[in-house]
Amino acid sequence: ALKARVACIEALLLLLQERLASQFGNPAVRQEFLNCLQTVLPEVMMHLRDPGTAVREAARSCLHVAATTALHQDMQVEVVTLVSAGLAGLTQHSKAAAVDALSRLMFEHSTLIAEETQLRLITVVLLLLEDLEPKVWRSACKFAKVVVYVCSKEQTEKVLPQILRLFSSRHLASAKMLVRSIITRLVKVLPQDFLSEAFPKAHLPLLHYVQRQVARTGRPKAAKEAKANSWERFSADDGTGAVEDEDTADAQEVGRSSKRKKRARAGGDNDEDEGMGKSGDSQIVREPPTSAVMAHEAVQELLDAWEAESDNEGGDRMADARPGRK
Repeated sequence: ALKARVACIEALLLLLQERLASQFGNPAVRQEFLNCLQTVLPEVMMHLRDPGTAVREAARSCLHVAATTALHQDMQVEVVTLVSAGLAGLTQHSKAAAVDALSRLMFEHSTLIAEETQLRLITVVLLLLEDLEPKVWRSACKFAKVVVYVCSKEQTEKVLPQILRLFSSRHLASAKMLVRSIITRLVKVLPQDFLSEAFPKAHLPLLHYVQRQVARTGRPKAAKEAKANSWERFSADDGTGAVEDEDTADAQEVGRSSKRKKRARAGGDNDEDEGMGKSGDSQIVREPPTSAVMAHEAVQELLDAWEAESDNEGGDRMADARPGRK
């Protein structure tokens, strides 16, 4: 029943998009369309985090149709205001859903949103990187990832201090792969000296580690790499789905100590999935396992997250590839 209801909302929005296309010049028609969006968007946004995949996909389609219609009819301020209203919600679910909707809006329609409007929106949403609720904070991190991928270098430089506030959160350990994606993109688009100066001093070893990895893969090529052409592909880059798993934080903590001990016995990591290169590639210089960078807690936590992701995807593949394993 819920899936059918959301499908009906999508059909209504598609019908309005088709039949009203030639009448949006009439102020009365524009106002009635906005009244319709004001009624349906809150429900659509709540379903963006629905446990059911079918309902979630239908809600995303509704949001896409509504945003496309509004933005192509020069109603960008109105639709952004309507979606942003969810940020004033009293529950963490409503806030997280609103941020998810804004992330999708920015990813798909950033070229249609004026730069001034984008900057105001980004400034407001990034304030949630200081939120104490894990769902809201993680959604804000995903929004930050969208920002560093779709915004210009100049825009990114302006909001960099706000983005780096994510390191002050107590939930940092639950989103290591997401944070890694953000740092990697920042390394590719911002000058090294500028980024190093703004980066939190306690996490500089982690920045230097990522910079080395990017340099080894070839900065010029990496900086020109094609952007993800769909929201699903973009979201999959950090190893997370559209809906947050309540047990993610606990699952990533399991086996952390044992992984560090195993890595020490093995004499360092040679895992391909960690970007360290193949064991037979003599041209790639690996970071010595005893170096200060590798010993830093932030780097160790990042390596643990990579191992956890590799274990989930490749099973015993990583164990067989390490030297010293039987």
